[in-house]
Amino acid sequence: NGAGQAAGGVPEVLRAATHAATEALARTPEQLPRLREAGVVDAGGQGVVAFLEGALAFVEDHEPALQVQAAPGGLGSVVRQEFLEHTADDEYGFCTQFIISGERLDVAALREQVSALAVSTAVVGDERLVRVHAHATDPGPLLSLAVRAGELNQVKIENMDAMHRDFIAKHGRRAEAADVAVVAVASGAGLERLFRDMGAAAVVRGGQTMNPSAKDLLDAAERTNARRVIVLPNNANVALAADQAARMAKVPCTVIPSRNIPQGIAAMLAFNPDLDADANAGAMRSAMRGVRSGEVTVAVRDTTVGGVRVASGQPIGLLDDELVCAGASLLEALERTVAAAEPTDGGIVTLYRGEGLTEAEALAAAAALRRRWPGAQVDVVEAGQPHYRYLFSVE
Repeated sequence: NGAGQAAGGVPEVLRAATHAATEALARTPEQLPRLREAGVVDAGGQGVVAFLEGALAFVEDHEPALQVQAAPGGLGSVVRQEFLEHTADDEYGFCTQFIISGERLDVAALREQVSALAVSTAVVGDERLVRVHAHATDPGPLLSLAVRAGELNQVKIENMDAMHRDFIAKHGRRAEAADVAVVAVASGAGLERLFRDMGAAAVVRGGQTMNPSAKDLLDAAERTNARRVIVLPNNANVALAADQAARMAKVPCTVIPSRNIPQGIAAMLAFNPDLDADANAGAMRSAMRGVRSGEVTVAVRDTTVGGVRVASGQPIGLLDDELVCAGASLLEALERTVAAAEPTDGGIVTLYRGEGLTEAEALAAAAALRRRWPGAQVDVVEAGQPHYRYLFSVE
C-alpha cells in the first residue's frame, strides 16, 4: 500500500516500498508464533527488504547500507527459554544447493525427484541450467541425482544441525538472568538500533500515533529475563500503558517517565548495568532532567495554539512539548526552536534526522546551527523517525 500511495518517480516509489516492506517485516513475529519465540523476523521477508534496499541504492547512486532486522525487542534478547528447551533436540540436516547444467533438462521431473528426497525444496531453471535448493538429512542422494541428470556445479552444503547447536549454546548463555534490564519504546530503524547499541535489552516499536499496548510492553519486560526492569516509554501517550504493564508484570518494573525520544536517550546514556535498578533509576531521572527536547514537523491543519497561528502544511517547532514557532521553512523552524532552548558555549545540540529528510539536508541544517552558535557542538544522528522531520536535544 505504501508504494501504491507514493507520488513521483522511481526513487519515490522504491523509497515508499522499502519503508512499507520494513514495517511489514517487523510485524512477522506477531503473525508466526515460532518466529516470536525464536526472536527473529521472517527470512524471506528480510530478503525482500534487502532486494528493495539494493534497488533503491542503485537508483539513488549510493552504496546500500543493508541491515539485518531484529525482531521487536532486539535479536537475541527476545529468545524465550521455552523455545530453546523445545527445539534443543530438533534435527535439520543439511542445506544443499547446486547447479545442474546440460542439454534438454527436464525441470518438472527434477523438481518431483528432489521433492521426494528432501524438504524446503526449490528447483528452478530451463533445459540448459537448473538451480536446486533443498534440506535433507543426507545430501548424497541429491548429488547423485544431479550427476545422473547432467553436469554438477557450484555445490554448497551447510550443516544446519551444527548451526542450530551454536544458536542454542549462544542464546542459552544469554538466557541467564541479568540484575537489571531496560525496555525502551522507539519508532524508526535508526532509533531502535541506537537504543539497542546503548544497552537496551528490548526495544518495542511505537511512538507518536502508534502507541504499543500494555501487553506489548509486558511481554518485552518478561522476555528480558532480568530480575528488575526499567521501562522508558519515550512518549507521554505511552506512559499510561507503561504504568499498566509495570503493575501487571511478574518481574518488578520501574517506569522512567520519559516524554520524548531525546529524554529517553539522555536517560539511556546514564544506564549502568553494573548498578542496581534503584541506582540506575535515580541516575536516569537526573540525566533526563538535564536535557531540553525539541521537535520540528509539519502542521496537518490550520490552528492557533498559545497565540501562534499555524497554517496547514507549515513547518512548526515544539520545545518540551510546547509549540514555540511556525516557520517559513523547516530550517527556519529548526533554528527558532533551537534558539528557544538557549544553547550555550560548550553545550551539545544533537539533531535526529527523520524519515523523508536526506542526509545532505540534515548536514546543511547542522552547518547552519554551527554558524549561529559556533561555541556549541552540533551532531547529526540518522534516526528515521516518522512524523517528525527533526528531533533534537540541547544539553
